[in-house]
Amino acid sequence: HSHIPNFAFTSSTLSPLLLIPERSTHKIRKTYASILLSSKVDERLITLQMGHTDITTTKGIYYFNRKSKDESKNIISSVINY
Repeated sequence: HSHIPNFAFTSSTLSPLLLIPERSTHKIRKTYASILLSSKVDERLITLQMGHTDITTTKGIYYFNRKSKDESKNIISSVINY
């Protein structure tokens, strides 16, 4: 039976080697969910990936807008000027 290291150990060990900031597992899940939602991945697949029974849980807890302020302004302007 082989020993599988926990993610926290792996993250804290790999982050300095990869020259990236260390992140908590929650932060990584939040980023992953946000990328999936922003990329218009099917919500049923996202729900399965995140282990939730309802997409509102994922959207309410894990989603944050990854678009830049300028990109968001352009989107809003294009809708208003439509």
